Amino acid sequence: MLPNISFRRRYSNGAGRRWNVVGHKRAMTEVIHSGELDGTYIPVEFRENADEYVRGDISIEELMRRAKRR
Repeated sequence: MLPNISFRRRYSNGAGRRWNVVGHKRAMTEVIHSGELDGTYIPVEFRENADEYVRGDISIEELMRRAKRR
């Protein structure tokens, strides 16, 4: 369910906060949609954590750490 390293690199070019919010939102939308297409249940907690990541409150590493703990 976690994005692989090439997926993360595609969405992190350091072009600024606005791009990052748009890029992070797009990345999380794709990750969640892909998981749902595969029949994976996406917990509410992950969606909340993904929103924190999109806002820039947590890093991708923290998002992955939290997902692995569940």
